[in-house]
Amino acid sequence: MAAADRGYDGIPAAQRRAARREALLEATLDLISESGAAAVSKRSVCARARLNDRYFYEHFADRDVLLSVLGQELTAEALRAVIGSMLLVGGTAEDRVRAAVDAALDYFTEDSRRGRLVLESGSDRVLQQEWLSGIRTVADAAVGIAPLLIGEHRPADEDLSVTAYILVSGSVDLLAAWLRGDVAISRATLVDRIVDLTSAALDRASQADGAGQVDATRAD
Repeated sequence: MAAADRGYDGIPAAQRRAARREALLEATLDLISESGAAAVSKRSVCARARLNDRYFYEHFADRDVLLSVLGQELTAEALRAVIGSMLLVGGTAEDRVRAAVDAALDYFTEDSRRGRLVLESGSDRVLQQEWLSGIRTVADAAVGIAPLLIGEHRPADEDLSVTAYILVSGSVDLLAAWLRGDVAISRATLVDRIVDLTSAALDRASQADGAGQVDATRAD
């Protein structure tokens, strides 16, 4: 095995690289939480992570790439938490939706840095791009998991996609407003309102599908 692969102190080189990457991302979250996205630069992140500049370039071409990767990873983590909660919870579609909303709120409130990143999304070009991309990613995932909520017989993907996008974009904007304190309601009420809206949309989707099947039968 080459020396580069063995690493140091018995720690494999790949593991050390992964740890440095994680340290840079964590440092970026810290800086955003404390001083906003404007405080993030290659120099400030390296200083916070206590790493040399060359380790920054080992993973990220520049600040924009760093912020883009951070946004993508947080979206992926949040999505895993949400979908995982829906798969674990039994019961009705409403029960699964409630579990998903709770999981999303847990994700963004258990670590206050994540909530701050949400609030900073509108103040930085790269973070805003990732925020919008994240909404699309979550909406697409919602379409994919729709059979779990409304069964295999469902509306056309085009209709479902529009509904999912409206619900996801509205819910995340409401989350941001709640985190800012612009919406003075309890967490329980926030969950209830999002669940109510989503359940109503699911009911409408199911009814629309049923109507479509009836029309198709009459046409035959």
